Amino acid sequence: MEQGRINVDVDVNTYLRQIRVQQTDQRPITVRHLLTHTAGFDSDQRAVGGSATSGADWLSTSTATDMAHFMIAQLGDGRYADARILEAAAIREMHREQFSYAPDQPGMTFGCRQAFPPGRDMDSVTH
Repeated sequence: MEQGRINVDVDVNTYLRQIRVQQTDQRPITVRHLLTHTAGFDSDQRAVGGSATSGADWLSTSTATDMAHFMIAQLGDGRYADARILEAAAIREMHREQFSYAPDQPGMTFGCRQAFPPGRDMDSVTH
């Protein structure tokens, strides 16, 4: 996203080479839908095309150390130790509420469900 190579609002199939994601409604599934868990997949991922036997089979994998570094960067405005992993603006966009079922309920950010009361966000808690 930072480099302009991914548009979160276009059909996710634009970026996929080995699998195709089937539409769940009358609209294509976008990267935004995937990041906010609003793509409409059923619980065993059959909407992805029926090729996955479990969610873990098709998810990207990472080490615990890599995930810890990523989480530290999330809390450090995109920095881990002396390295900038993501721009601060990208971190703010990732932490911003992208979707909510109701105004008085926590919503979804890119990849996470908000655990903060409405009107509060990661930035207001960590700064």
